[in-house]
Amino acid sequence: MNIIAIILTASMLMVSPAANLSSLTFNNSAIVYGHNYLDGGEFYSLDMGDNVAVYFVDGSAKVYTVTDVQAYAAQSTKLASTGEDFPLRVGSEWQTVTQVIDGLSFDGTIVLITCYPRIGQVTGRLFIQLIEVR
Repeated sequence: MNIIAIILTASMLMVSPAANLSSLTFNNSAIVYGHNYLDGGEFYSLDMGDNVAVYFVDGSAKVYTVTDVQAYAAQSTKLASTGEDFPLRVGSEWQTVTQVIDGLSFDGTIVLITCYPRIGQVTGRLFIQLIEVR
């Protein structure tokens, strides 16, 4: 998926390094990272059931709905402030960031990720899963 913009309720996020968002492909889904104090901070306005418009490089647009919102704490605040694949507390076990992404990613989904919390010392990651409305 070559995403160029994500339209949330009140703002438009351009997906490029200049806009402080970046994306990659994983399990044939798009993973979009954003800084919690910049454009990724807009992710905090999303709730279950919200619709999001996504625009693609080829000029097409699709509507996605928020199907999962999860915040997980890191094993340590020092690890949470790095970009590495660190452990997060998921229920009663530890999973790496990649393992959490793997659980939310399947064909056609978009996963939004930012640091958690929005303000203050980073202690984990916020994950938001989007599935296309058909």
